[in-house]
Amino acid sequence: MAGDRIERDVVIEAPIDVVWEVISQPEQIVHWFSDEAELDVRTGGEGILTFEMSGTNQPAAYHLRFEAV
Repeated sequence: MAGDRIERDVVIEAPIDVVWEVISQPEQIVHWFSDEAELDVRTGGEGILTFEMSGTNQPAAYHLRFEAV
């Protein structure tokens, strides 16, 4: 389905193992991206990123599926 994914290329000047830890570990993700994170980082694994929305009582949750790791 067209429009069902977001892709972006980014250059990060850091060792690959540090970058992988920061983008794949829920305890790291909550420091820089979402308010809560639950991830099963493996091919076919799933996850949920939750964001507290200011001005509302309802958080926004985004469900993820890892196509390849």
